[in-house]
Amino acid sequence: MGLGYLHSQLIIHRDICPANLWVTEHGLVKIMEFGAARDAMSYLDSNDWGRLTLDTRGPAEAPQVLGRYDYMPAEQARDPHAANVASDLYCLGSTLYHCLTGQVPFPSPDPVRQVLKHAEETPAPLTDFARNIPEALQEVVSKVLAKNPDDRYASAEEFASVLSEIVPPAVLPELEPLSPDFLNWLQSSAAKGTPDLPEVVEYPPAFREFANYVSQVR
Repeated sequence: MGLGYLHSQLIIHRDICPANLWVTEHGLVKIMEFGAARDAMSYLDSNDWGRLTLDTRGPAEAPQVLGRYDYMPAEQARDPHAANVASDLYCLGSTLYHCLTGQVPFPSPDPVRQVLKHAEETPAPLTDFARNIPEALQEVVSKVLAKNPDDRYASAEEFASVLSEIVPPAVLPELEPLSPDFLNWLQSSAAKGTPDLPEVVEYPPAFREFANYVSQVR
């Protein structure tokens, strides 16, 4: 699992959400956008904890938010450099909740209210949105969205393992390896450099004016 690998490399993503999970044409999920992780790592490497504020005064300061309130656990919202494996799992759980219900755990245009709800309230049960959702799946979501980080799953691998027992993973098609002939052709083509581009045709001004007029006609 991609998130588990990141954690094994001591990288906390901090911004797991639907917008940062891209699905390939073969059904593989790719984790994107490591801006929050990069920013946090650069601040932590500086060992200057006093600069880890929620203010925004330029590139030397911490950004206003390392993540998104729709999916962010309360501990990360209160203290950006306190994010850990459990925080990423909470974000992933919020994303799963969104996928299952069609809305984030605590919809609100007010980020302060969202932080308070993430800290104090329980999201609406999955069965409020779909009656056929298994009770076991509700238990998994409730655990990964636990208020106390210690009550969540210990790792992304554990979360994925428990989830796969309820929702079997899809069978992905086997990808055919690239043929040696194609790789050799690709290498030789790259060595030759960029081929000469065709000569640009210069149209007379009258024709360009006419083409511009036609493009604006509804």
